[in-house]
Amino acid sequence: LLAFLSYSQESTPADEGKPGKKWVFDAAANLYFLKDDFFVLPVLKVDRGRLHLEGRYNYEDRNTASIWVGMNFHFGNEFTLDVTPMAGVIFGNTDGVAPGLELTMAYKRFELYSEGEVYLSTEDINLNYAYMWTDFTYSPTEWLSFGISGQRTRLYQTSVDVQRGIMASFYYKNAGITGYWYNIGMGSSSFAILTLG
Repeated sequence: LLAFLSYSQESTPADEGKPGKKWVFDAAANLYFLKDDFFVLPVLKVDRGRLHLEGRYNYEDRNTASIWVGMNFHFGNEFTLDVTPMAGVIFGNTDGVAPGLELTMAYKRFELYSEGEVYLSTEDINLNYAYMWTDFTYSPTEWLSFGISGQRTRLYQTSVDVQRGIMASFYYKNAGITGYWYNIGMGSSSFAILTLG
């Protein structure tokens, strides 16, 4: 199982109605339960208007942190598109830089979310890789959504590794729980994700 703990807090009521003055915080802890392993992947996101700041640990590699700066763009009303291009610095067990992107497209009760990056090592070009995580969900109610998920990783001069899975989310006010199950029926490579928040 992979578990994900998320908490989101917005600015005070005094900031309401002030464009660009509203701070939005989101903290998450991803708990990975693999066949013979376990680790935690915390993520902190802070947004204010177009400004996007993000910090991750154990995302690009174990015992490795990354700091990201990006800009938020929102388009549309009924069909919406939110795009956040970012640039990151990675340090720890693995050192490098990375351009990244977070994207959400939504129409009525359907949503497509994707995040990706291209890691560029400052130590060895053979460590470079591209990564993308994508979720496609349907929400029949405000408290439930379900769908499919996929991850795609390509290391430098290697074949592409694709992991496919299913997911479901349950929400209550600012709290939520999401479960992912990847590589179903593939034995030891199968793993799951649980999101709490």
